[in-house]
Amino acid sequence: MRSLLKILWTIFITFILSGLIIILIVVPNNEIFKSFSDFASIFLSSATILLVIISLLKQNIENSKSKIENHFFNMLNYHNDNVKSLCITDIKTKTKTKEKVEGRRAFLIFRSQLSRLLDIVEKINSELELNLDNDKIIDIAYICYQKTNML
Repeated sequence: MRSLLKILWTIFITFILSGLIIILIVVPNNEIFKSFSDFASIFLSSATILLVIISLLKQNIENSKSKIENHFFNMLNYHNDNVKSLCITDIKTKTKTKEKVEGRRAFLIFRSQLSRLLDIVEKINSELELNLDNDKIIDIAYICYQKTNML
């Protein structure tokens, strides 16, 4: 798109320079200048059309940039709103109390719960000698994590 704009600007500047050269050559001779007026009007109208096309292309580029920026910042706002609306109950195993956690702190609770479940599944794996690999242990812990958070 930018190369197209450069080409159009080059054409426009060429139009202007060639028009100036022709006017300088033709203006001293009044008879030729009268017949040249038709050519000059066509030349000026085509230069105007070229300028309009260039300005429309620039506006299109700027509009697409602003749309991308607006979309990006809207997505950030949606993400922040979703994070703020997170709410989870953290069950303290030692004191057997429940604590309501909201917002970004919920991610810490998610991590600690998943970590505890991983420890439990690894302990069961070693006690029962199931010989599960790490991927299977993680899958089982995550499924348990999902089921406990759906309740």
